[in-house]
Parts: sequence; structure tokens; C-alpha cells
Amino acid sequence: MESKRLALVVVIVGAALGTVSGLVWLIGSRNPDTPAGYVGYQIQGAVFGRAKFHGLQPGPGSPGRTWLVSVVNISVTPYTYTEEFKDRDDVLAKDNLKLSFRIHVTFRIHPDRVQEFVEKYSTIQKGDEGEKIVKDAYSNFVREPVRTYARDEVQKLDDLLVKDNLTPIGTAITDRLKGLTGDTPFDVRSV
Repeated sequence: MESKRLALVVVIVGAALGTVSGLVWLIGSRNPDTPAGYVGYQIQGAVFGRAKFHGLQPGPGSPGRTWLVSVVNISVTPYTYTEEFKDRDDVLAKDNLKLSFRIHVTFRIHPDRVQEFVEKYSTIQKGDEGEKIVKDAYSNFVREPVRTYARDEVQKLDDLLVKDNLTPIGTAITDRLKGLTGDTPFDVRSV
């Protein structure tokens, strides 16, 4: 009789522990998804200790329900940014005439180098979205060099020659950008 009672207690305790364990796992686990056009940078949190890189997840997809894993989705589609030079930012041509113009730049993260991009070139705060992360990286690493290269190339020519040399100016800016971005996890082109 006592062995039956002991067996019943063991079964009840085991069932209770199993239920509690299952609930804890469900509460701590997630199924983070990544939409198309993004690569997910997966972070595995920790109850004790530090969070760490867990893996990359190309979109569309999800890893399935996983313990303490969250994802920051980084857009890998090209973005076009416009830099304007007008009013106070006019540029003096070689013959000292002020020119107003704009330049368009495409900026794209390499899908296979998202980990490097996140760890070396981005700043991520809780709740940041992929577009903000990409825009911040462009602003922090590319925007001012692009503006400097555009000014430099336009200032080499007389004002009337700028219009006839738009393609060579764009090519020169793109070549200088390639030198700047060399072995980085992103591409930048003047368009």
C-alpha cells in the first residue's frame, strides 16, 4: 500500500514539475520571424550571464520556437539617399560660380555579411527596426564622405562644364566610394 502511495506521489510531483517546466519553456521561448528582403540577426538571451549571437536567418523564415531567441531584422534591399547642395550648401565651381545640385546614392548591406555589419557598423537599441539601423549606418559612415567627394568633383570644373560631365563626375564619386568602402559589408554607389 505504501509503495502505491509513494508511486502516486512520484507521479504527481513528476507531472507538476513537467507542467511547470513546460510553462517556463513556453514563456521563455519565441518564434521570431524575418520577412522577405531582410536577414535576421538572432540573439540568444540568457537567464544568467550574457546574451550572445545565435545565428543569421534569411527572410522569409523563422527558426521555430526557440528558447530566449530574439531577432533584429536588417534590410538587405538597396536604399537610395539624396544629398542636396543648395542654399547654404552651394558648391563653388572652378570659375567661382555657385552651383546647386543633388546627388543620389544607393546603399546596400551584403546579405552574407549581416553579422559583421551589425557587430562593427551599427548601433542597435531595443526596438530599433532594420530601416533605422541601415539609415544610421549610412549617416555615420557614408554621408559625409559622399558629400565631400561630390564637392571635390564639382569644384574641379567650370560651371558650364558640369552639365556635360555628369557621368564622369558620378563615376569618379563611385570610384572614390569603392575605395572608402573597400572590404566593408555594404556597397555604396553614386547614381
